[in-house]
Amino acid sequence: MRRMVGRRSKTTIERPNRTVGVFTLALVLLLAWPPRPDAGPLVVDLIVQYEQLPVGDELERIAALGGVVRYQYEHLPMLALTVPVVALPLLAAGLDIDVISLDETVESFSLAARATANEPEPGSPG
Repeated sequence: MRRMVGRRSKTTIERPNRTVGVFTLALVLLLAWPPRPDAGPLVVDLIVQYEQLPVGDELERIAALGGVVRYQYEHLPMLALTVPVVALPLLAAGLDIDVISLDETVESFSLAARATANEPEPGSPG
């Protein structure tokens, strides 16, 4: 296993306990976003990091799971995906997958840190 430098998000899944992590992530997502009766399948935006650059077979596998590649990085072994939550365990079963994490908005400060520093909220007049 690779040594991880820095901190990972709480929603990150790493290889040793990947199965437990995938089911935990799926459960959290299902509880956080209850589907509306008129909604289609519940989907989630992910960043999937691979050991090597993903090739055609992996892209076909993602499409077969109902996923959509939102962005394919040219020089980094990772993809930005939208996949159905029910497909998470099958997605995580990929052999070259290193880390799966939620594709979340990156902010410079947390809301608590922003309040402590008396900084305005993003988009506010000042």
